[in-house]
Amino acid sequence: ALYGCKSLKTVNFANERTANLTLTAASAGTSAIFYGCHALESITLPEKTTTVGAYAFYGLSNLSEVSFPNTLTTIGNYAFSYAPMTGITLPASITTINTYAFAYSGLTSIVIPTKVKTMGTFVFYKCTALETATFEACTVSTNRATTLTLGADMFSGCTALKALEIPCNVSTIPSRFVDNCRSLRTITFSANSKLGTVNENAFKSSGITSIEFPETSASKLTLNKNLFYNCQYLTKVKLSTDVQSVAGVFDGCNSIETVEV
Repeated sequence: ALYGCKSLKTVNFANERTANLTLTAASAGTSAIFYGCHALESITLPEKTTTVGAYAFYGLSNLSEVSFPNTLTTIGNYAFSYAPMTGITLPASITTINTYAFAYSGLTSIVIPTKVKTMGTFVFYKCTALETATFEACTVSTNRATTLTLGADMFSGCTALKALEIPCNVSTIPSRFVDNCRSLRTITFSANSKLGTVNENAFKSSGITSIEFPETSASKLTLNKNLFYNCQYLTKVKLSTDVQSVAGVFDGCNSIETVEV
């Protein structure tokens, strides 16, 4: 619809809508709705927008401001990949953020709302300016019964990321979750955790210095091999009573000084 509008700087939608709006998904960046609109600087999506389709704003090199409505539920694959915007506010209505949605973007901070249920692989891959990522507070009364599914490599290559708190409704931390997050010093866990599995290489090549695993509501907490591979600054690990085995967990981690049970 707006393919190749090279001088387009701003898009505004009328808000007097009665039907839901979906920004149509594309199978590749070159067929996306705003493909080639490299002058586009800002866009305000109207109420009734429910989905930002795959590749919708892929590679738009001047896109610095995006405003979302409180009706948005889904952000598609690669929707904002390579876009330079430094900050966005995700609405409380969002439930799904798909693969590579913000990969290679200019984000410096992000807050992930409590209603999010699914995050695909590589969502923030190589967002090298991303310093702060916050999962909104998870409480037993709001959403602990609903599991938040995280995709592999979610923060891989986020070299400026400094700290993370894993929310209580995460049952599995995926492989290479924070791979090569060299500035990441702290990973903590929310109270009332339901964590049951940490997959192999989850914290690989990160900068964490110490970690304390939570007591969880799961029947056991399984830690998989190479969990701390090449974690050069990790000196102390405190295991919870839910951990039943550490076979292979510390392979490739030569800096460990203390493991506390």
